[in-house]
Amino acid sequence: MNDWQKQMTATIGKNVKHLREKKDLTARALSEKTEGLGFKINRSGISQLELQTRQSISVAEWLILARALEVAPVVLLMPDYPDGETQYLPGHHAMGYEVADWITGQRTTNTNPTSGNTAPVAAPTPLGYLLEKRKHLEQAQQAINQEIKKLDSLKG
Repeated sequence: MNDWQKQMTATIGKNVKHLREKKDLTARALSEKTEGLGFKINRSGISQLELQTRQSISVAEWLILARALEVAPVVLLMPDYPDGETQYLPGHHAMGYEVADWITGQRTTNTNPTSGNTAPVAAPTPLGYLLEKRKHLEQAQQAINQEIKKLDSLKG
């Protein structure tokens, strides 16, 4: 088993425990929430994850735990999301918000790291550009709608 995989699983376990306790849930209650969402993770599996005795976690478990804890899945992957640095690939570090953008396809990774075997997340992708453009268009539409309301109220 790869050390990086163990570290990622341990980070998820720590974050699950922290969020579960913050929400005042027992491991059994969290297990019941996962079952209610359609993919049960038993109490012992949650406990093993939190105690960091599990070697790995499946994507299905990661996603269902995030939903049951009412957080974005990326929050479980990173100890200090969004501003903390995380090792998103073996030997590759970046800030949490950059990694989230990479996971969602909004940024690419720098495939030619310059020092210390790091490959920070690089330039926005076309998807990232389009999402930013859409955000600006939605803001412009809201401003137009407000102006129309003002004009309609003047007509009275």
